[in-house]
Amino acid sequence: MATVPTETGDGVRPFSLVVAVNDPDEMRENLMRSPCLQHGRHELIAVDNVGNRASANMGALYVAAAARAAHDLVLFAHQDLLFPEDFDGRLAAALTDLERDDPDWGVVGSAGVDLEGGAYVGHWCDPGGKRRTDPLPQRVQVLDELWLGVRRSRGPTFDADLPGFHCYGADVCLAARSAGRHCYALDAFCWHKHRDPAGAVITARDQSPKIVQRDSAAFRAEFALCRDALFAKWRARMPAAIAALEDSIWLQG
Repeated sequence: MATVPTETGDGVRPFSLVVAVNDPDEMRENLMRSPCLQHGRHELIAVDNVGNRASANMGALYVAAAARAAHDLVLFAHQDLLFPEDFDGRLAAALTDLERDDPDWGVVGSAGVDLEGGAYVGHWCDPGGKRRTDPLPQRVQVLDELWLGVRRSRGPTFDADLPGFHCYGADVCLAARSAGRHCYALDAFCWHKHRDPAGAVITARDQSPKIVQRDSAAFRAEFALCRDALFAKWRARMPAAIAALEDSIWLQG
């Protein structure tokens, strides 16, 4: 694999962006509108997972995709995420700020559950509105799966055996913490569920078909399978604040 720079002349850090695509229209109307993906500086690894043709669990899909990454900084993002103007510059500045105190960080993202386990912190927007908490960066228990950033050279890695498409973010954060590394919400704003697959801007939760379906019995059963596998895996080292979380905090946004 060719050696690639960790930083460009303007301070931006090139990254590889991994995304599982099960709805190409949603991907087109959201992530592909991101300005930072228009100039070719970053690598996009879009995995066709329509009908789970690549994998039936996100951990295995991410492990396989990360092995192809050209850059050491790898971001794993939802297809329904929009990175706004200068996201890559803001991310680089946030990492520089973080690394003054913790150069050996484990996982980063835009939003996560605070150390007390009761509130979301970070800088992001979703159909519930725009949110920002201070100070940032802030250490968190686990990060929301909007996007997750790791250093491929040091890990942590995702669990290819964890079932389904939920709770993999909590798992990789717990893996980092078990290795003695911390997880952080950064001041790197992103917009979750900006548009629906037809291109209409989503301004309320009930305008998002994905959010609406979270009330279905099928979705709840799928989520419970992932959550139970996570809790069984980390039973001996599960932070009390995470074990006490209600499903609602895992499923918001």
